[in-house]
Amino acid sequence: MYINNKQKDKLFALMTMCISIVVGLVLLSYPLESSYFPRFLTLFLFCMGVILFIRTLKNKEEDKANDKAKAEQIKTFKSGALIFISLVLYVIALQNIDYSIATVIFLSVMMYILGFRNLIYNILISVGFYGALYLIFFHFLGISAP
Repeated sequence: MYINNKQKDKLFALMTMCISIVVGLVLLSYPLESSYFPRFLTLFLFCMGVILFIRTLKNKEEDKANDKAKAEQIKTFKSGALIFISLVLYVIALQNIDYSIATVIFLSVMMYILGFRNLIYNILISVGFYGALYLIFFHFLGISAP
């Protein structure tokens, strides 16, 4: 499903207004002296949402995205989803296998997802990066490994 920029702006504006209303209602339970600045920021956020929503309603000119832009957006969405899934799998791997192995695999997969397709270099760069992390954090700074 393709969502154009106008629809994204409307959705974002509505979400911003809803979140600011919820935060504003929560802030009413705090004393005015301690919640003056957060109330001001919440009101400002709500106003910005209203302005954005009005701008999207007034703007009659619809963005005509060509097929290449749609394909690029789908590719970007797939990459983002793969990155999120790999982060979840990395957290699971940290609990089940060694930190160093999980980190090297995670870094290699991330580089592959982001477009660097040479597997040998991915592994070498991941091992080198992990080695640098190990030296800096675990050896020099004395932080214990997870």
